[in-house]
Amino acid sequence: EYDILCVGLDERGKIELADIVKDKNFNSYKGVALVLGAEGEGIRQLTAKNCDILAKLPAKGKIKSLNVSNAAAIAIYEIAHS
Repeated sequence: EYDILCVGLDERGKIELADIVKDKNFNSYKGVALVLGAEGEGIRQLTAKNCDILAKLPAKGKIKSLNVSNAAAIAIYEIAHS
C-alpha cells in the first residue's frame, strides 16, 4: 500500500542483500524497511512470513551470523549506497 519493500535480514534467506540492492527494480520503491531479529534467535517465523523477502549477508568460515548491530550497520550501508 505504501510502496515500501520489507526486507527481513536472516541467515536462512535465499538471496544475499547485495543482490537485492543490485536488482533494477530495487530503486522503484519509495523506501525500504529492514526487519532484524534477536541475536541468536533471528526473526520469528510469523514475522519472517510477513516480509516481502528474506535476505542474508555473506558469511565465510565458521561465522554463520553477526550480532544484530553489526548486521544492521552493514545492511544500512549496503542500501544507502545503492
